[in-house]
Amino acid sequence: MRLARILAFVLVALALLAGYNTYSARQAEAARPHVGQEVSIDGVPVHYVEMGEGDAVVFIHGAGSSLNDFALAGLLKEAARRYRVIAFDRPGYGTTPRPRDIAWTPQRQAELLRGALARLGVSHAILVGHSFGAQVAVNMALQDPSLAGGLVLISGFYYPDPRLDMKLTSALATPGLNEALNYTLMPPLLRLFWPQMMEDIYGPNPVPALFTPVMQGMTLRPWQLVAVADDVSRLNAATQENMLRYHGLDMPVAIVVGGEDRLVSASYHSERLHAQIRQSTLRVIPNAGHMVHHFAQAEVMAAIDEVAHAETQFATAPARRPLFAEASGRPLVPQP
Repeated sequence: MRLARILAFVLVALALLAGYNTYSARQAEAARPHVGQEVSIDGVPVHYVEMGEGDAVVFIHGAGSSLNDFALAGLLKEAARRYRVIAFDRPGYGTTPRPRDIAWTPQRQAELLRGALARLGVSHAILVGHSFGAQVAVNMALQDPSLAGGLVLISGFYYPDPRLDMKLTSALATPGLNEALNYTLMPPLLRLFWPQMMEDIYGPNPVPALFTPVMQGMTLRPWQLVAVADDVSRLNAATQENMLRYHGLDMPVAIVVGGEDRLVSASYHSERLHAQIRQSTLRVIPNAGHMVHHFAQAEVMAAIDEVAHAETQFATAPARRPLFAEASGRPLVPQP
């Protein structure tokens, strides 16, 4: 009887905690102004923002964030000065839902965003992906090479990584357990460790004064945490499938990474990818971490501009010779 009472108390406590976490998440959503539009693809309303005119540049965010990350970094407004900019909330992030009856691999997310672009009348674009979003961008290019005029890959994850935290996240992302943990225990635990998390994500750079309580509440919504765990658990399988196909990315590719990224190894992922894609360029930004696009906006914009410029030469380049020349510490320029 005593054990039954303890179990009942724990279950009630978890139920109350889940209710409080859900209420806090809804409060954060209500306090955040809603901007942008939605396009329904296979019954999934995909949220996006669009601005500017010209050739299309599509921004795809990483795990744990939303399209708002690029806006806060100043990239959407800057790119819109000379391009038609479209930024998506991936399934489970921002205001795009994540139906649980679909296996949201990077490949499936790529199919969804390709469908959204087609509905928006975009058949050709430069794809800009950060972190997990870089893997989605790569899959979009592999699935439909005619869509991708070029790739700008920021702090990406490209190869299977035997890290312990990846294995642990995969185990915790088991359906049922994922929801149980992220609706109850994880939001308060992550609030407790929030300063250390932000230091790891942004370090060695200072954490920008952009994570207001509302932004923190949006990040720690239970359903978004479920999406994060699910995304991370699928990375190794996705990269295992794609790692032998990267050389087939027959388009200009610019790789940008922080030299002191604490979340995704620059040498294991970005430098290795650069070696595999001969027409790619690599920018390793010194004294920058995983959120390099917040601190090297000019370098990211230069990469976008160079890919756009290189695309015009790429189709007629003899024998698909490399179109870029590296210059350590200086902007990379197309070879004559």
